[in-house]
Amino acid sequence: MYPLQLLFHFLKYLFRKVGNSCNHPFIIDFQKYVLHGSKHVEAFETISNIRNRLTRQVDLADLHDEGAGSRKRRLQVSLGKKARMVSVPHATGRLLFHLVCHYKPDTIIELGTAMGVSTLYLAMGRPETQVFSVEGNRQLALIAKSVFESLKLNNIKVIINNFEDTLEQLIQHMSGRVLVFIDGNHTREAVLRYYNTFAKNGGANTILVFDDITWSTGMMEAWQTICSLEKKSCKIDLFKAGIVFRNQVPGGCMCYL
Repeated sequence: MYPLQLLFHFLKYLFRKVGNSCNHPFIIDFQKYVLHGSKHVEAFETISNIRNRLTRQVDLADLHDEGAGSRKRRLQVSLGKKARMVSVPHATGRLLFHLVCHYKPDTIIELGTAMGVSTLYLAMGRPETQVFSVEGNRQLALIAKSVFESLKLNNIKVIINNFEDTLEQLIQHMSGRVLVFIDGNHTREAVLRYYNTFAKNGGANTILVFDDITWSTGMMEAWQTICSLEKKSCKIDLFKAGIVFRNQVPGGCMCYL
């Protein structure tokens, strides 16, 4: 049933996108500098090389995962295969990079380090910003840490733990402008818990980024609930990802881009 629901959701998204009338200066600025930001950045070549190296690994991966990230469980899979499964595509990474580069958050929080590809986009977008990234799979987290060390990136702190036990620690770092990237435990209940935690403890300029908002029925419902709760915020639906900019557009807005 889900593929049919996804198709219907996509057609509805396209209809809304065609009829989109978001002409607020903030949205125009977002489209120019973030959504359509430069494709030719030196950091992208570095990350691409790292991605290629990770996807060539032949050792077996530990499939232990604290979140819901795969519909099909395999008994054995290579680390290279795992890298292809869990790493964000370049389009998403480029979005993250330009979000950080343009809005210059004081702190970045990431739920779901995996092998560190998404973390690289976040950390390299603004090297002076501290990134706190949480990963429940120890094997993947250690691979990510080795990648960061090889690039001498000193603004990343990897926390090896499940998300639930780390939330209290993370909110201690939520001062100033904070960007939160949620890309782990793809269940409706978990995503809404994370949203409630960060929305409650974040400041006026918190940016919340949710990946895979159409990954399942539960994820679509979670995103719809978040949008309904953030009536006074600017919400941007990119079909695969959703972004909430709190207190950026007076009266709030809902845009499909």
